[in-house]
Amino acid sequence: MPSVVFFQGAFASAQQVQRLTTHPDPLFQPHEIVPPPHDLPEIIYSPSIPCRALMWFANAFLLLLGRPGLHGDPYYIDVRRVNLAQQSDIEQCRERGVGDIAFGISRGAATTFARWAVDDIEHETEQPSFLLLEGCPASIPHAIRFRYGDRVASWIEWVLEHTTQYKAADARTLSPLALADRFPHTLPVAFVTAKHDTTVSPDDTHAIVAALLASGHPSVHVLELQDAHHNNYFVGSERDRHAYRAFVGNLKHLYLPKQFVG
Repeated sequence: MPSVVFFQGAFASAQQVQRLTTHPDPLFQPHEIVPPPHDLPEIIYSPSIPCRALMWFANAFLLLLGRPGLHGDPYYIDVRRVNLAQQSDIEQCRERGVGDIAFGISRGAATTFARWAVDDIEHETEQPSFLLLEGCPASIPHAIRFRYGDRVASWIEWVLEHTTQYKAADARTLSPLALADRFPHTLPVAFVTAKHDTTVSPDDTHAIVAALLASGHPSVHVLELQDAHHNNYFVGSERDRHAYRAFVGNLKHLYLPKQFVG
């Protein structure tokens, strides 16, 4: 079985992996996902009553939004350690290893792209067979503006810079769109976006794809789902799920060694 190195979005990795592996017709088998050496620094697991209550209220809010709830051990997020696809996240991505497939979701998609764009893989002994990037923003500032509007976006970035490890300059220079011309042409990359994603615009993903193709990259793939929203790409609808699985199946046949695909 191929090994999948996973980098999550805003929440704990175990919960996002569960969404992909516990469906009766999963995208990956649980044993294919390489467990990270540790979760992101801002994820603080705690069995305390306040932490359990916080997760209960978070799940109630997500239910009102029609989004999947949080599962697993209770935790809270230490906002002082939040990084958002910048140096600390990239280093975390390196620590998780290589694997046969490097798979990132949202913030994790931007981080995974940046890690392989800034690393000089021509001098590396290993690289993944391909990258699979779901809901990948052109940059974190792009995603903030798309979700909250131009007026509010500058205030959000100011708050992030003063309460987290987020750096506005790095958010631009380390973004997938800014790094597209540095991304190695020897590494195939596949993007999954969604027509109705209201968190990361599908236009962001298509802009990265266009920049990669303009740079001469020979192996760029993209799938646009028709029904899904940002937090339920794989489980949003039956037709999206079948399209997603077929897309990944084709990538495996194209790029994985034959022993992994039968």
